[in-house]
Amino acid sequence: MTENQNPTLEEVLKELEEAKKRIALLEEKIDSKDQEISKQSEELNKQSEELNRQSEKIQKQSIQIDRQKNQIMNLKEQISSLMGEKFASRAEGYVPEIKDEEFNKESVITPPSAENPKEKPIFREHDKSKVVYLEEENARTKTCGRGKFGPEIPTKELRLKLPEDEMYCKCGARLRVIGTETTDKVEAPPQRFRIIRIVREKCQCPVCEGITYSEKSVVKTAPVEKTLFPKAMATPSFVAHLIYNKYGLHIPYYRQQYALKYRHLDISRENMNNWQETAFDGLQPLKEVMHEEVISGNVIHADETPVKVINQNPEEIRKELGLRDKDDLKDREKCYIWVLMGGKENHPVIEYNFRWSRSKNNVEPLIEGFSGFMMTDGLSHYNTTADEYNQTHDNKIIHCSCNAHARRKYYDAWKNGNDLDAEPALDYYHEIYVAERELRRQYERKKITAEEFVKKRKEKVLPVFADFKKWVEEIHPKVRPGSKLGKAVNYSLNRWDRLLKYLDSAELTPDNNECEAVGIRPFTVGRNNWKFNYSGEGAKSSCFMFSLIQTAKANGLNPEDYLRNVFEQAPFCETREDWRKLLPWNIEMKPFEDRGEWI
Repeated sequence: MTENQNPTLEEVLKELEEAKKRIALLEEKIDSKDQEISKQSEELNKQSEELNRQSEKIQKQSIQIDRQKNQIMNLKEQISSLMGEKFASRAEGYVPEIKDEEFNKESVITPPSAENPKEKPIFREHDKSKVVYLEEENARTKTCGRGKFGPEIPTKELRLKLPEDEMYCKCGARLRVIGTETTDKVEAPPQRFRIIRIVREKCQCPVCEGITYSEKSVVKTAPVEKTLFPKAMATPSFVAHLIYNKYGLHIPYYRQQYALKYRHLDISRENMNNWQETAFDGLQPLKEVMHEEVISGNVIHADETPVKVINQNPEEIRKELGLRDKDDLKDREKCYIWVLMGGKENHPVIEYNFRWSRSKNNVEPLIEGFSGFMMTDGLSHYNTTADEYNQTHDNKIIHCSCNAHARRKYYDAWKNGNDLDAEPALDYYHEIYVAERELRRQYERKKITAEEFVKKRKEKVLPVFADFKKWVEEIHPKVRPGSKLGKAVNYSLNRWDRLLKYLDSAELTPDNNECEAVGIRPFTVGRNNWKFNYSGEGAKSSCFMFSLIQTAKANGLNPEDYLRNVFEQAPFCETREDWRKLLPWNIEMKPFEDRGEWI
């Protein structure tokens, strides 16, 4: 076909057919490529999903590894803490670095020496190169040697003379006495008990023998003396001796029983327990008066410690815990002693109360009627009860938390957790306690009033607490979860406002250490000796005896003499005022009366 010729219809159709075939081939190729691309896309999607799964798995493993690392570090801290508790000193000694700007030349002095023996360190000496010493007036210059004897101690004189053969001089003249040398020594005669035989005379008329006025003869017998132990073979002085030995010197009754046998007295521990229960029952009004005195002051310190009781009382336990009769009571041998320390500033009272549990229901009955500051540890029951109490009572309670507990957690992180990040907290607490010591020394010596003490303490301590809180808030996001430092930081932040409440009262110190030292520790030492109580009634009786002894000690009385006087004077108490006269600051301490004649 030439260029001028027009294509025929057949040729056009043929070319169209060929074009269609080419298009079909191209479409097949395109479909093939699309399928191949689709397969590749599916493969890429699968690979992407696998990568995502692997990434998630790696992320989870990374989180798990971090948790395990934290757990390992926390376990190492716990092991270090347990090893420290078992083998190391428990004293919370920490001496901060001395900074030139923190102390002036008057406050920093040389360590104790022959020329300067009156100074003592602020805290226990761990590194003597860092110890800061403060002057203390009227400090004791020596800790051993010959002490002073009280005027109440009876004194006998033993005069020693030269032997007769040494009374002559070489010249033959007899020596004459020109003076004496005197030395006082303490003597302890062997302890001896004695029996007092009470003989009651019987009298009758020698003339009529009572026949004139009665069908039978009248015989009059001398009346029985009033006593707290009417049918007992023990006198008040002996019962006071036994009870003081158990709760003051921590000697259980079974040991006293064996000791008495060597002194020819066969007295069973059952009798001793019975006499104690008799005293407890007879002194219930005094127990009520002591509780009234505890809540009469402006400050209460509270704490609790476990005690083991063998014979349980399910009804009392269910009532205390608010349980139903069908609720199961598991092994509840672990009960609690709740200690309250309060009263007027010059007349402290230490009260022990037995409860079957550590339930929140126990707190409000103990503080009912109190108004003022309540210093406790970190147990949440105290704060919850104080808030509920303030909503329903006109007399308000200001709950204060113990700074020693907060500091102890930082110290644990620093010492046992080997966490140097906790050191600034110890430095802040060092400043707080140094300021407290200096100002309280002035207040106790009446150089400043209570109002001046509170004002100056706030001026010194509040800026330190402000810097302390700023540091706590800065370090809080950085601490390792579950670490000792993390727990310390959370403990402080959760109780921050209550940690500062003590600043409002001159009667309060930064911590609850006094209650622990005077109230809790004597009980725990006794508990380590007598191990358990048989019943709840026995535990209540033990608590009251502890209350009498520790309150007597706190008021400067001899505990055994105080018990004897209480036991002797209690039978003559009739009114509430009579019982108040038996409180340590009211009682007339009568000396032991030596009655009777030797037979």
